[in-house]
Amino acid sequence: MKTLTITPVEADPPDDRRRSPRWPFVRGCKVLREGVQRFEAASTANVSTLGALVEVRCQRAFGPGERVRVGVSWEGAPLIESGRMVEGRVVRARQIEGERQEVAVCFDRAIHLPGVVDTTGDDARSGGSRAA
Repeated sequence: MKTLTITPVEADPPDDRRRSPRWPFVRGCKVLREGVQRFEAASTANVSTLGALVEVRCQRAFGPGERVRVGVSWEGAPLIESGRMVEGRVVRARQIEGERQEVAVCFDRAIHLPGVVDTTGDDARSGGSRAA
């Protein structure tokens, strides 16, 4: 009788773990680090209703699980009202160069994206194409 050997195969991780589509959107923003109550100047790289990828310049590294509040200058205004900041947590962070970090934030709740997408979820700025 022949013995059949079965080797378990690890499942490939999904290509995209995001729960909502993201759109390229570059705007000034600020990130409040809840542990130290300090604002860090930043800019968005892309956004979704459930999160954002931001580039931050600061000395102390962000870490996964860190609680933050993010305020985005949706209309390009130089000031961001504290009441318009969104609470979330860092899901990933990586050093880019020097004191620059790329920080992925998952929001605690879905938000409306003024000036980014229309009510159908299409990218209002580029005639309906979504970023991958």
